[in-house]
Amino acid sequence: MNRNIFVCIAFILMLTCCANKEEVNAPYIEVSFFTNLASREFPVMMDFNDMEKCSSGSINDSTYITLEEYYAIKSELLSLSTEDTIPMFDSRFMITLDTLKICIDYWGERWCDGNGRMGRFDPQLFYRIKCLSNYYNFSTPMDVENDWHVMKYGKPINYNFIGFEDDVKKRPIGFAKVKLLPK
Repeated sequence: MNRNIFVCIAFILMLTCCANKEEVNAPYIEVSFFTNLASREFPVMMDFNDMEKCSSGSINDSTYITLEEYYAIKSELLSLSTEDTIPMFDSRFMITLDTLKICIDYWGERWCDGNGRMGRFDPQLFYRIKCLSNYYNFSTPMDVENDWHVMKYGKPINYNFIGFEDDVKKRPIGFAKVKLLPK
């Protein structure tokens, strides 16, 4: 009898350990960004190191994306080219994929990494990442309508405003960290 109980416990522990190991090794894209900033009139003035400190916390949310979306974004991120003529900018977003960790400016046009490399970023790719990570859900309907990317590419299908204080200036500035998981 004791042996059967021991075997059952060992089997359950083995299943639990294997399930957790698979989840840890699963591929994902991590997106970190400030919330409640769309209506603010001041720049964040964060550099790569500041953004890395802000994004060092735990994951707030996970969202599933298709395998096609995951591999398309991964391919574009891993093929970023560098330029020496990019001026410094304030970072608003951080994207982590495997060993790649980059910051992107508010307009989604420039990127930088922790090694001083910089380059141009595709605004349409940035818009797709913002949509997939539910970035717009932290913005009021008016902010979404006035967003440059939304005006150019359209309102996100998955937009669902997370209601906050009516007075935008009184809302706390937050930070979200979202894991995009391929399914």
